[in-house]
Amino acid sequence: MFQTPIALFIFNRPYCTKQLLHAIAVVKPARLFVIADGPRNANEIELCEQTRAIIDQIDWPCIILKRYANTNIGCRDSIPNGLQWVFNQVDECIILEDDCIPQPSFFSFCEVLLSRYKHNERVMTIGGHRSDGPNEFGTESYYFSKYPSVWGWATWKEKWAKFDLNMSQWVALRESNWLNEILPTPKAVAYWSRIFNQMENGLNTWDYALAYTCWLHQGLSIRPRVNMISNVGFSKDATHTLQKEMVDIYPNPSDITFPLCHPKSIRIDVEADDRIEWVSFSGMDERILEKIRVRIFESRSNEGT
Repeated sequence: MFQTPIALFIFNRPYCTKQLLHAIAVVKPARLFVIADGPRNANEIELCEQTRAIIDQIDWPCIILKRYANTNIGCRDSIPNGLQWVFNQVDECIILEDDCIPQPSFFSFCEVLLSRYKHNERVMTIGGHRSDGPNEFGTESYYFSKYPSVWGWATWKEKWAKFDLNMSQWVALRESNWLNEILPTPKAVAYWSRIFNQMENGLNTWDYALAYTCWLHQGLSIRPRVNMISNVGFSKDATHTLQKEMVDIYPNPSDITFPLCHPKSIRIDVEADDRIEWVSFSGMDERILEKIRVRIFESRSNEGT
C-alpha cells in the first residue's frame, strides 16, 4: 500500500474522475484527500453528484478525507484553499486534478524525490509531466526548471506555505527589471507581464501564481525526462484546456526507469527551459496569433474570389 498522501481535485467530469481513480487504484494509497468544487449552475448539479459518487466506489482499505463545496468556488480559489486544508494535516502530498492521468511509476518518482529534496529550500515542486518535446532517454532521470509543472505534481507543506495567490509584490516588481533577469527573451517578458497583470485583475486560475512564487524565492521545479502524465481533459467542457489539438504537441506518456539517475548538480537546464517557454507559454501565444492571422487572410482571400 502506497503511504504518501494523495490529494485529488474533482469537479463535474465523471468520465475523467473514473479514469483517474483507475490509475490511482494501481498503487492503492493509504490516505486520499478529495476536494470537490460545487456546481456553477443547476445543469451541473447532477454531474457533480455523479463525479462524487465515483469516489464512493473505492474498494481498497483507504482513509478518505473529503472537502466538498456546496456552491462553486472557482478554479482560482478552490485548489489553493484545498491544498491549504491538506497541508494543515500532512507535511507532503502528491496532487492530481481530475484530468491528469498518471503512469504507475509517477507515484514512486514523487515518493523518492519528496524524500530526497525535502530539506532543500531551492527545490519547491516535483512535476510528472514533460511538455517540451519528444521523450529523451538520457542518463539523468529528471532535470531542474524554473517552470513548475502542475499536471500531476507534488510538494511539501513548508514550500507550499510560500504560495502567494495575490502576488502581493508584483506591482512593485513590474516596474523593475525582475522578469528580464529571469526570462530569456523580450517576448517572454511581455507574455508573463501580461499574464501577471491578468492575475492581479482576478484571472480564474492559480498556477501562474505558483510560477511567480517560485521565481520570487529563486525556487526550482523538477521535471522528468519522460512524460508520465496524460491529460484527458481537452474538451469543450474544460475550464482551461479547450483546444484539443494542443495535446498533440506533448509526448506520449511512459513509465520512468528505476533506480532513478539523479543530476550531478542542482541547476536549471537552460535548453529545456527555452523549449518549455516556446511550447507552453509565449511561443504558444505566438502560434495561436499566427493561426488567427492565417484565418483572417484566408477569409479575406475567399471574399475576393
